Amino acid sequence: MLVLKIFYKSLNICFSNYTDLEESNWPTLLHFGAEMGLSLFCDELIKVPGMDKFCHVTNSLDETPGQLARNRGFLKLAEKLDMLTVTQRDKR
Repeated sequence: MLVLKIFYKSLNICFSNYTDLEESNWPTLLHFGAEMGLSLFCDELIKVPGMDKFCHVTNSLDETPGQLARNRGFLKLAEKLDMLTVTQRDKR
């Protein structure tokens, strides 16, 4: 149920109030996958059009998915998410 709620929030992030998302440790599915070290899960999420925009969203501890993965010791996943963040920043 929690994963469905996170998924729903991820899909509606553009239309919702950021306040409730920032109060969550997992405001997006990328945050969930990053904290749990689910590299293949994150790989699939990254393929979803528009998901790269979620790399900049921070959680209640002010962590992006890449920072969250790094802080939990998932360095390869953090590197992958950081590369996506840089790519998204270059598009701006």
